[in-house]
Amino acid sequence: MRPSYLLIVTENHEELIELEPLLLQMENPEAIAVAHSVDEAVTWIRNAPPYLMIVVEQQEPRMAQLVEECRQEQGHNPVTIVGLSRHDNPTWGNHEANPGFDGFLVHPISPAVLLLLIQSAQLRQTCYIR
Repeated sequence: MRPSYLLIVTENHEELIELEPLLLQMENPEAIAVAHSVDEAVTWIRNAPPYLMIVVEQQEPRMAQLVEECRQEQGHNPVTIVGLSRHDNPTWGNHEANPGFDGFLVHPISPAVLLLLIQSAQLRQTCYIR
């Protein structure tokens, strides 16, 4: 069984331009969804939770709501949630301020790290013991 899809949440078109070519090298384009707002991401998640959600440089107060919604909707299919920000301008606080996230990455992200993240998230969802 193939895991669902990868969801990118970003309001910054520039960040997407840099990230998308890397993702397309590693994942089927039909398995990548992009949400340009929290509301759009919630709609995707309610329809079917992703195997991986990458939240790019978000400072919106509703981000906690998005992560909580994703955790509630995941059911028996765990979702890996990571934050991504620039190395010269981190937008995420410490892990205690963002408890629903599984981790945080710094952009530019290397293809090897991104590939490992995708594979890990897919494996986590595929091998999850109910």
